Amino acid sequence: MKCRNLARLVGAVSVLVVIAGCSGPIAGPDPAATPGGRPLDAYLNPPVDQAKQKADQQKIEEAVARCMKEQGFEYTPQQPMDWPEPPKIDLTDRGWVEKYGYGISTRDEEPMPQQEDPNGDRIKKMTKKQQDAYFKALHGDGGGMATTRGGGGGGVPIGGGDAGCYGKAQQEVFPDAKPVDFEEFKDLFDAMAKLDQQVESDPRVAPLITEWAGCLAGAGHGGFSKIKEPEDSIQKKWADLNGWKFMNDSDGGSGSVVQAQPAGPDRNPPDPQKVAKLRADEIKLALADTDCRKDYTKTATDVRTELEQRFIDENKAQLERFRDQLNQGR
Repeated sequence: MKCRNLARLVGAVSVLVVIAGCSGPIAGPDPAATPGGRPLDAYLNPPVDQAKQKADQQKIEEAVARCMKEQGFEYTPQQPMDWPEPPKIDLTDRGWVEKYGYGISTRDEEPMPQQEDPNGDRIKKMTKKQQDAYFKALHGDGGGMATTRGGGGGGVPIGGGDAGCYGKAQQEVFPDAKPVDFEEFKDLFDAMAKLDQQVESDPRVAPLITEWAGCLAGAGHGGFSKIKEPEDSIQKKWADLNGWKFMNDSDGGSGSVVQAQPAGPDRNPPDPQKVAKLRADEIKLALADTDCRKDYTKTATDVRTELEQRFIDENKAQLERFRDQLNQGR
């Protein structure tokens, strides 16, 4: 059984979904195809001490093994991996787009670190009933997912409910860590979510979006009026193929969010022919999108940087509180 990065971070406020049992950080969010990141990254994605993270992950794995033994199961701790920097999604690099499109249905084409699960052979020999009991003990009622801030299986839990031995292990290693209270920051997030609208409505950017939409329509990809819509259209198709839930702004999500399937040996991959078609469509659309952006990217980046810095200046105290909550256990 191999552990892969299964989540894509999307939106201004990215929720890190860590598949429990898979060590290593989740790939970073696409900063609107902006090389070098954004001013807000210092608050939304604070740096992680990789050495401490590996040590904490080892402690978690050992705690999971003790918990599973108490539940009557044998569990071999996984060794923390040395993970490289996650690959960047850069729509300004046409060569990258030619291979990976938006990096949605195509990301498994990229070389990714993999780790053999030392429990894989043991799990394969179990009956279906035994496997269900094993994964329930390991993950609780979370369906094989532990939702945390921090990556690497460590970090700060942000969801409630029974998280099984992984949840207990996280509490043991991070006894003082508290779930991030997103309700406390609701007004902050609501204001942050409006940044995209402010960028697109800025008089320096709006005419470039109109040109971009006309260019896309001329290339055979009509019907788009917002810069995120082409990528979101692929994101939704990819979610549908995998049986995931897609949420856009109208659903209350900040951008699009994909919820991964539960971990386990019975997880069915999507139809290969449909995947191949979607990948071809994704690359074709992404290339047209990239070519049509022309002067949009640089101008929008400059405007966003300006607006984000202003946002930070006006909300610094609250952003620092949010960052400090994220930094629990790091």
